[in-house]
Amino acid sequence: MSLTTGLAVIAILVAILSAHYARKALGETKRSNVIALHSSKKEIYDAFLHLKSHMEQKADGVELTAVSNFYQHYKNSILYFDEALSKDIEIYFKMCFQIADLNRTKITKEKRFELMDQVKVAAKFAVRIEEQLKNSMINK
Repeated sequence: MSLTTGLAVIAILVAILSAHYARKALGETKRSNVIALHSSKKEIYDAFLHLKSHMEQKADGVELTAVSNFYQHYKNSILYFDEALSKDIEIYFKMCFQIADLNRTKITKEKRFELMDQVKVAAKFAVRIEEQLKNSMINK
């Protein structure tokens, strides 16, 4: 075996090893992206649960600042979830915001009953969204 043949064999082995390590690196990169995506989804999920909890605990005394804290998460939801779920999150945020906004003013007893009906509708909607969020995080 000549020197050039030996160098060619070594070059082929190096190329094979390089391809192997590149493939492993690609797999790790994909795994890292999945973890980062899951982390971002979980952040939105946690913020949603915090808002949902606040809405349940303070039904007729919902604070606007607690609802406002969810604003950025609701805006980011379109980046991480499908359009239908993101739209539902947006609707829920707006419902909560409207309820909180009404709580800032003095309202009559009749309006308070209407407000509590809105709170009940929002609570049912939140249960559905929570289930969709869980499914989205588990399945992907």
